[in-house]
Amino acid sequence: MRASIILFTPALVALAAPGAVVHDVRNIDWEAALLGTTNGLDKRARSEVSIDTVFKKLGKKYFGTCADRSLLNNAQNAEIIKADFGQITPENSGKWDTIESSQNNFNFGNLDFLVDWATTNGKVVRGHTTVWHSQLPGWMFSESGGLRDSVFSRVLGEDFVRIAFVAARAADPAAKLYINDYNTVEKGANYAKTTGMINYVKKWIAAGIPIDGIGAQAHLMANEGANVPASLKALCAIVSECALTEVDIVNASANDYINTVKACVDIANCVGITVWGVRDPDSWRASNNPLLFNSGYATKPAYAALVSTLAVMAPAATRSPVSASTTLRAVAAVPTL
Repeated sequence: MRASIILFTPALVALAAPGAVVHDVRNIDWEAALLGTTNGLDKRARSEVSIDTVFKKLGKKYFGTCADRSLLNNAQNAEIIKADFGQITPENSGKWDTIESSQNNFNFGNLDFLVDWATTNGKVVRGHTTVWHSQLPGWMFSESGGLRDSVFSRVLGEDFVRIAFVAARAADPAAKLYINDYNTVEKGANYAKTTGMINYVKKWIAAGIPIDGIGAQAHLMANEGANVPASLKALCAIVSECALTEVDIVNASANDYINTVKACVDIANCVGITVWGVRDPDSWRASNNPLLFNSGYATKPAYAALVSTLAVMAPAATRSPVSASTTLRAVAAVPTL
């Protein structure tokens, strides 16, 4: 409804002075009276009385609104914009997290749709928003593959990694020392944080820093298990040993757990897996039911599926246990990326 003027006609008539001429306001064309046109509200040439037109008469450039594709595809919404506004601002389709949600993968589809619609309908477009601290893509913050901005890196620079590992080696020369981090197996082998970890660890080992292994935490979302094999293989290829260190998976599907566990089984120097808790209620992600046991400590379907899968994959006579020399007595876990 474009405009509403509510009049209590009986009260107006009752208040009229005796003998006065009373006009029945129910039959007045209020738009004609107020806006100077005799067209009906739904039949008028809307551009003659639009807020954009009135505003421009004051020497302004436009009176606009915001929209995106979904609102422009809404016929009622689109008609109002056509009739009453002279400018459109993309509400979200021009923001960085929409245009480049993953690094170097650009999608201007929704923004192009808006610009084309505006051009077709004679509207100007206001660009929004090129640089803003909010609604930035997640990869810009902690997944770029560079060192994380932390108290360690701020005070000690990149050398904090060397200091940590050298100190750990001195404390226990026989310990296997791991660098352990999250989001290194969830997104695939080409994910920036995964490749960043690989590049840094290669450089550090070449510089004599005593890194024995890489730990991949593997706090997975549902359906990310399929990404683990390639990621883990790439990480394990550059160190003497590796492990999945904090596994939990949203909804704990059998397929996700099988893919994740099988990834380690298939890599010779993946020495072990740690599931991050026993039963769901005790998990740091309790609402996601990510573990292998339910609240009553009963095994969940993923547990049985893993047992069956591993039994088929690894008959006792065909696999040797991990040698005693790879037993972890201590781990230096240094999340850096």
